[in-house]
Amino acid sequence: MTQNWIIYLFESAVILMFFWSVYWLFLRSETFFKLNRLYLQLTLVLSLIIPVLDWFIDIKTADVTNVYLLNTIVITAQNAEVGALGVVERFQWIPVILITGSIITLGIFGWGIFKIIALVKNSQTLRQHKYLFVLNHKFVRPFSFLNYIFLTPEIYHGWDNSHIIKHEQEHVKQKHSLDLLFSGIVGAIQWFNPFVWLYKESFREIHEYLADEAVLKQGEDPARYKKSLFDEATGVAPGVYSFFNLSFTKRRFKMMSRIKSPRSNALKLLVILPVVTLMVFVFACSEDQEKEVIIKQSKDEVKSDSVYMHVDQQPQYAGGMSALFQDVQNEIQFPDIVKQAGAQGKVFVSFVVGKDGDVRNVEVAKITDLEGNSAQFEKDVEEALIETSVNAVQKLNKWTPGKNEGETVSVKFNIPIAFKLN
Repeated sequence: MTQNWIIYLFESAVILMFFWSVYWLFLRSETFFKLNRLYLQLTLVLSLIIPVLDWFIDIKTADVTNVYLLNTIVITAQNAEVGALGVVERFQWIPVILITGSIITLGIFGWGIFKIIALVKNSQTLRQHKYLFVLNHKFVRPFSFLNYIFLTPEIYHGWDNSHIIKHEQEHVKQKHSLDLLFSGIVGAIQWFNPFVWLYKESFREIHEYLADEAVLKQGEDPARYKKSLFDEATGVAPGVYSFFNLSFTKRRFKMMSRIKSPRSNALKLLVILPVVTLMVFVFACSEDQEKEVIIKQSKDEVKSDSVYMHVDQQPQYAGGMSALFQDVQNEIQFPDIVKQAGAQGKVFVSFVVGKDGDVRNVEVAKITDLEGNSAQFEKDVEEALIETSVNAVQKLNKWTPGKNEGETVSVKFNIPIAFKLN
């Protein structure tokens, strides 16, 4: 489960990178602000969903079902060792690092929310329809969060500041802070992915364009409005959402002055279709070479034999996976006949962990070269590889049985054992 979660995170990160690259290359300079916002929302969700399709497709496969595939164990001719063991031990630190980073990032994000709540409690609040105005002299710049608008009393009561209030009302009306909350949560999960933060900045940029556009459509004088932006673009407001941000000001001026993009340019959004198709094909429908080890059984056959390929709770080896790899290592010696023949290969050994936790039905599913491609070996070499691998797996200790829907069941596994000369 841990390994699947890590793979999911990195696949999601790669998908997010492709989607943001499409946005930056084709859509960022267009004035279809609502469509661009929809693109960012949709692709952020798709980046979370597409990697999960792989699990869904595997579970729903009827005639060909993947077995649980364990990490490859590497046996060298010089000294029997679990080459993958060191990787696994290092691999075990990855979730610790990811979880720690997520906790820190989520803590920082939560602290920003907490500061917003504190500001509301320590400030004067006035309700106008669906808007809650929070007034405090300490606010450096106007900003909004959910239906709260944070202003200084001078701005709120000033007769010539209607454009500032209208701007913040548009952020509230269009629910812009929900985008930032969602991207912030995804950012806490994928804190290691720089494209998550680029997504958040792109959301902020689109929000400003949308609010600017809405204010100008209400009849605000463009020259006066731009002057106000220029005068106020000298810092960042506290909290989650900032109205005036110096890094946006220049580009906002350009967008307000730019002629509307031709409707035909909206067809650029169709680029998302081949990109999504590619992402689904690569991350949801592709199978790596090792996953090609399959058991061709119908659902009825699997059910009648009470052997499951996918269960709610996997069997657990005594001492964990590191102990399993170590036990296989202790039982395997690189066959002399294989060494003399100068052969190398990977043996996929399938086995069943029964309801009693014992290992049974140990057999070789296939033998390939080290890259997982089909390979031909001399008969005596192949027999030696099979015998050595099967004997090692047969001697594994007892497991804690797996469960499905609350019942103890038998579960099928496959363990690749690679024999390398050096």
